[in-house]
Amino acid sequence: MKYSITSENRAEKPAFLAFLLVFVLCVVPQVQAADTAASADVLLHPENTARAGLGLLPVSQPDLTGTEEVVQQTLIAARERVAGMLESADTRDIELANAYGELGELYQIHHFFRPAEPAYRNASKLAPKSFLWPYYLGYLMQEASELEKAEQSLVHALGIRPDYAPATLRLAQVYLDQNRPDQAVPLFEAVVDNGELRAAALYGLGKAALAQRDFETAAELLEKALEARPEATKIHYPLGMAYRGMGDVEKARKQISLHGGGEPEVVDPLVEDMNQLLTGGRTQLQRALEAVVTRKYPVAVEAFGKALEQDPGNVNLRTSYARSLFLSDKREEARKELEEAVRRDPANDLANFLLGVMLESEGKTMEAERLYRATLEADPKHSGANHYLGNIMMREGRYEKAAGYYRDTVAGSPENLPARLMEILALQRAGTDPGLMMERLREALREHPDDQWFSYIQARILAASPEDGLRDGARALEISTWLAEKTTGAEILEVKAMSYAELGQFEKAIETQNSALFMAFSMGRVDLIPAMQTNLALYQQGKPCRRPWSDDSVIFQPIPIDPVGPFRDYPTGSPF
Repeated sequence: MKYSITSENRAEKPAFLAFLLVFVLCVVPQVQAADTAASADVLLHPENTARAGLGLLPVSQPDLTGTEEVVQQTLIAARERVAGMLESADTRDIELANAYGELGELYQIHHFFRPAEPAYRNASKLAPKSFLWPYYLGYLMQEASELEKAEQSLVHALGIRPDYAPATLRLAQVYLDQNRPDQAVPLFEAVVDNGELRAAALYGLGKAALAQRDFETAAELLEKALEARPEATKIHYPLGMAYRGMGDVEKARKQISLHGGGEPEVVDPLVEDMNQLLTGGRTQLQRALEAVVTRKYPVAVEAFGKALEQDPGNVNLRTSYARSLFLSDKREEARKELEEAVRRDPANDLANFLLGVMLESEGKTMEAERLYRATLEADPKHSGANHYLGNIMMREGRYEKAAGYYRDTVAGSPENLPARLMEILALQRAGTDPGLMMERLREALREHPDDQWFSYIQARILAASPEDGLRDGARALEISTWLAEKTTGAEILEVKAMSYAELGQFEKAIETQNSALFMAFSMGRVDLIPAMQTNLALYQQGKPCRRPWSDDSVIFQPIPIDPVGPFRDYPTGSPF
């Protein structure tokens, strides 16, 4: 849903922004910032101007020390514009209202909240029918946690324009933060069917139900909010509290452990309109990083792009820009930015790696391999490049090389269990050192005794290894029985049948293998059936299996690359 501003004259704003840009670039650098700021302090006290007697509030000049020069210049230019209008008896009220309001916007988005408040109040006084300025004041006070002021301003704004749904949502949030759920609930309910605000409204309703100790309703609403916005990890905490109230300690503990800082997004076109006024590379970077955390990637694209305009040589920033482009489905643009990053800095590990991920996902394996190797030249411990090179080696049947890359992956990221699993499988497939393979498997099991995948691999090797010294049918049966209690699957029954056969219990092996075949048929796992039939024939002849897996088993095939994960989640020391 789109919202438009119809209740006030905003025609001056685009012209003013053009003026402001020219002023910042061409005029202000010729003026001493301290002198201009001092004159603005005087001129922005209305009692010293042609507007004396109107009851307008003075707007103090914040301390701009440490603020980027372009931000200082922008704020000074806006203050000078207001100062000039205050001195002129010919200035129309609506013009001065817009100038004050836009000054308030600039202060607010650059986090100077104190002077933003009187600027907005002056704008509202000069344009009493305007919705925009009391709304922005309410939003400002909500951000500053001055809830009584926020309530007053939002009620005022909604009295002028009751149809603006984000204002209704914000007032509901203010009521809830004041511990007034009875007043918050009908406002949340009024906007819960608005698709762009639904998750935030459900989140508010869930917290209101929690405050009223209606734990079942709270859990239901918060689950729906989380379903609508799974990236909003802050929902997990009240959801955990709801489960705790219901007496479900296990669910409560799980939800609380997932708690993060992301709230459901409030889609607010007027706030986005305000954000267009941001200046300064650091400010844009802050906006971009906040957008990345909440997965608002188009916003991140815009902010990173603006920051990059001011610092085009920053390769880390360009790489972050490329990531946001990719995650906004602008993949060709992302590729060009990554290629430019690599051109500017051939040793940049992250740019090489992500470009390799993109190319591999497009089937360009040779080019991807070259980029992964370039990544490792820059950072030999780069876990991502080692893992994906291991996958390439595995697919090409170069098992010893694959095992080496997986081993290096685990050395850099011990928590990477898929890489550890694939190293063991690569060693098993290479067949050059069964002792090393078992040593790595035992090490994995010591560190992760409850991991079913490692246990499954161990059971198959103990049941059917061609190496006489590795087999232990009794232990294989024990493990496969434990696995069958934990999960169901044709492969679990298959390894159990292998264990019976190794123990010479062929009738049980045949019975169990037939059950495995039936399950494979019913699950549509036709890839398992030929090897299972071959093993069944062995058991019917009174022979055990001596091949843990068939040569074409899918277990040796790494999971196909999904570039979204690395582009979204891969860690980096510095995003800019």
